[in-house]
Amino acid sequence: MAEGTGPLTGVRVLDVTHILAGPFATQMMADAGANVIKLEPPGGEYSRIRGPQRPGPNGVTLSSYSAAVNRGKRSIELNLKHPKALELALRLIAISDVLIENFAPGTVTRMGLDFTELRERFPRLITCSISLWGGFQTAGDMARRGGLAIVAEAESTIMGTNRDKEGVPVALGTPIGDMASGMAAYGAVMTALWERERTGRGQHLEISMVRTLLALNSIAVTGKQIPSTREYLTAPVGYGVFPTKDGFIVLGVNSDRLWQRLCEVMDRPELATDPRFATYAERDTRTEEGNTIVREWTMRHTSSEVVEKVGPTGMPCGRISNPEDVLDPSSDVQKMGWLLTVDDGLGGTIEVPTNSYGWTQPGNRIPHVGEAGKDVLAAELGIGDDEFEALAADGVFGSNKVPA
Repeated sequence: MAEGTGPLTGVRVLDVTHILAGPFATQMMADAGANVIKLEPPGGEYSRIRGPQRPGPNGVTLSSYSAAVNRGKRSIELNLKHPKALELALRLIAISDVLIENFAPGTVTRMGLDFTELRERFPRLITCSISLWGGFQTAGDMARRGGLAIVAEAESTIMGTNRDKEGVPVALGTPIGDMASGMAAYGAVMTALWERERTGRGQHLEISMVRTLLALNSIAVTGKQIPSTREYLTAPVGYGVFPTKDGFIVLGVNSDRLWQRLCEVMDRPELATDPRFATYAERDTRTEEGNTIVREWTMRHTSSEVVEKVGPTGMPCGRISNPEDVLDPSSDVQKMGWLLTVDDGLGGTIEVPTNSYGWTQPGNRIPHVGEAGKDVLAAELGIGDDEFEALAADGVFGSNKVPA
């Protein structure tokens, strides 16, 4: 898909990213209508082989990682070690609005793409880099440290504030460091595009994964600096995870008013005026005693029954869902239309979560490695069939092969 519909129609993005954070940012841009050209090394970037893989014809496969973050883009393979491939990349950059990468600091410079030099040549170009701490100019020697989502979660205080009963830090189990940083990069690029409308100039954006997650945990950081008359050692009564007949639910009782509503739903109205539980100051000194009462009630019902009883009162509650739960046709997520059926490029379809801002493109699909090479070079750079075949034979796209 080259020209989409939406607020980013007409914006050209050169995507030199891999794995999750960068590809997620550019997928959001594609969802909003941008023309996203995904530049990949021969054979494809690493997300192509991460996670479960669905086999297709001619040896083509689709991985869960690639399906999650690459819809709506056009993929071209370029062997940037070849001078002619690097020249093609520079020609694409010359007509692009945004250039984004998420390799270790210094990597794209070694590829031949010096972002500082490129912005001097193309003043309207917006460049964006995503890494653990930032680039060498902002992070110094810390930029040399390898970064993954789990490291960002550790260094940012996110993991330190999620511990088990023995006090051992708990990994989140989902790459929030990558996905949050991708959303941060998307927001930063949108702001820079708006700024360019005012000034006519692009800029460089440094997105640190640690900094992004640190901002998400602001409440924990500020909470350590503000004196309190009482200790917040545990969650309030009725706040947290509770077992049910068939799984678990969460309840969000964080005020006396909500406690009163829960007491009514549990058919225990006397607890709302019981001196031991009537006010949060008293309840929070009897957390285990109070939560035992709540657990005994939730365990007599299924998760759906609890939600059906509690939901209409306005008290925060919800099922703890697994991916297979939301894929069920009867799930609330399905009812809301928050899963999008996308062409998987293998002759089938796959359901993926929709763009959280609501943007979507009709008929978009998940691209195979290099499948749009000929179309991209013809449409964007005016390269005809003969020249394309010659470039392919010269190894510009990798090992003397002609992309399909």
